[in-house]
Amino acid sequence: MIKLEHILFDIWLKDDHFIKFVEPLRSIIVDAAKQGGAHIIYEQWHQFEPWGVTGFLLLQESHISIHTWPEEENFAAIDIFPCGSMNNNLIINSIRENLKPAKENLLRVSRGSNR
Repeated sequence: MIKLEHILFDIWLKDDHFIKFVEPLRSIIVDAAKQGGAHIIYEQWHQFEPWGVTGFLLLQESHISIHTWPEEENFAAIDIFPCGSMNNNLIINSIRENLKPAKENLLRVSRGSNR
């Protein structure tokens, strides 16, 4: 039986600069994925008006997505669902280093096993 770890990473930032617009957020998430050994097959980003972003990376190893709410205490919800050899901790640490959350909540959920 396959056992997977689904990571739900909620962050609140001091400054909304990084989460209002697609760039620089796109570069930060793509770089984090690559640092963690992920292989990006496809990516899609949407800019909301006047601000806010949804981004999705389809990976050979599964996916990473992010949704931002600058108007809600500079909140961003990041979803990392890996399969394969990518390094989740490197991805999370890269995101932390670049976005510098004031507060965070990291939840690791086991998926794929009925035990």
